[in-house]
Amino acid sequence: MADDGLTALTATEAAAEIARGAVSAEDYVRACLGRVEALDGGIKAFVHLDRGHALAQARALDERRTQGHSLGPLHGIPVAIKDIIDTADYPTELGSPLAAGRRPRHDATVVARLRAAGAVIIGKSVTTEFAYYHPGPTRNPHDHAHTPGGSSSGSAAAVAARMVPLALGSQTNGSVIRPAAFCGVFAVKPSHGLVSRAGVLPLSRKLDHIGAFARSLPDLALILEVIAGQDPADPDTGPFAAPDFRAVRGARGRARVRGRARRPSAIVDRSLGSAPHHHGGRHGAQSRPVGRAWRAERSVTQAPCARQGRERGRLSRRAG
Repeated sequence: MADDGLTALTATEAAAEIARGAVSAEDYVRACLGRVEALDGGIKAFVHLDRGHALAQARALDERRTQGHSLGPLHGIPVAIKDIIDTADYPTELGSPLAAGRRPRHDATVVARLRAAGAVIIGKSVTTEFAYYHPGPTRNPHDHAHTPGGSSSGSAAAVAARMVPLALGSQTNGSVIRPAAFCGVFAVKPSHGLVSRAGVLPLSRKLDHIGAFARSLPDLALILEVIAGQDPADPDTGPFAAPDFRAVRGARGRARVRGRARRPSAIVDRSLGSAPHHHGGRHGAQSRPVGRAWRAERSVTQAPCARQGRERGRLSRRAG
């Protein structure tokens, strides 16, 4: 398969091809690195990337497969890591010159879980300084004159440009969902306590979350199953049954939130270079049906508010 064909695969598709031996982890990672070399000069999604180290990880995973060892769900899949999440083999400089040269001794819990699942940690993606202050140099891959959003700008841009199929980000106040929207990719901001934040720059204990970016909904479920779980190093995580997020899918691809299916909406095709739908389909843009879970979420969150309003009204009438 040509490199363009490999980088067009979703993480779920690539993992299946690698597992059955149709593609090696090394070839897949090499194709992604080629995409980085071709595009990142203009997009600037990565702040740290070691080609040799990434390929060495992939070769070790291929050797493991040939020896008959069991494969993890992300075997051979390259993942970009936001530069506020600790990695033992790459610097974690928090997007700031004040942290230049910072080398963590240990992986963050989420990174360790990715490695255990067979992922290749391909590099560190650009973040807003300390995930809060000055934006980094990353440009929107669809139009370099526009922002990719932040603070997880490099992660969203790298996935949108097909440099990697998956990336980790973080959110305290919109830093996952905003760049995902700006770059036109899928993202998940998990519920509080579902994913450990140990080894991640803390900003707010109540609001900090680790999220993920992908180019498909099944890919988000795949990586969420890997990184979710209790961690003694993060006291806000708790015990829960082994998640099966890939099984939580509505009929015919529609989003399902708390058992309620919603009609899909048309959005822009997520291939690199597509134009927004409201521009009348210029530059070859295509509409695709994608479930809009936020509508169902809105209906769920509005229901308790409505009940509270009715209750307050009854109390007011009684008081009157």
